[in-house]
Amino acid sequence: MSEREKEVDDDARRARAIIKEDIEELGQRLKPENLGAHAKESLKAGALDAWQSAKEQAFDAVSEGRRRAAITVTTNGGPLLLMGLGVGWLTWSLRRRREEEDWYEAQGHSVESSHEQTSDLMAEVSNSVIAQTEGAASRVTEAAEQARRKAAHVRDEAVAEGREA
Repeated sequence: MSEREKEVDDDARRARAIIKEDIEELGQRLKPENLGAHAKESLKAGALDAWQSAKEQAFDAVSEGRRRAAITVTTNGGPLLLMGLGVGWLTWSLRRRREEEDWYEAQGHSVESSHEQTSDLMAEVSNSVIAQTEGAASRVTEAAEQARRKAAHVRDEAVAEGREA
């Protein structure tokens, strides 16, 4: 054999050896247990990414809900403050009036009709305050519920995306 033939033969052997190694490596990669491990790692990474994304979106949704609740309270803060001041003033006035009535009774005067009027006024103001407070509370509750539903929806979408990957 000539030197050139030997070189070609050596090149062919090296090429066969490289191809054989590549085929063996592909065979190892394509074994069912290796495919399962690779798929498991891919799913784990996809699920982790989906979880992270869902967590971030849920946090954003909750933050948005808190922001909306704060806006609702802030928007209605003036009326709520005025109602609180009114109730405080009414309480102070009633206490002062009771002290005056006690003094009048000590002097021998009747204050029965005054108590009935005060009781009616107190009930009217109390019902008004309750209605206003319930309205504000229901708006805050509604904003929080919307944020919770959006967070749950975002979480469910992220979990579904993780399953598809």
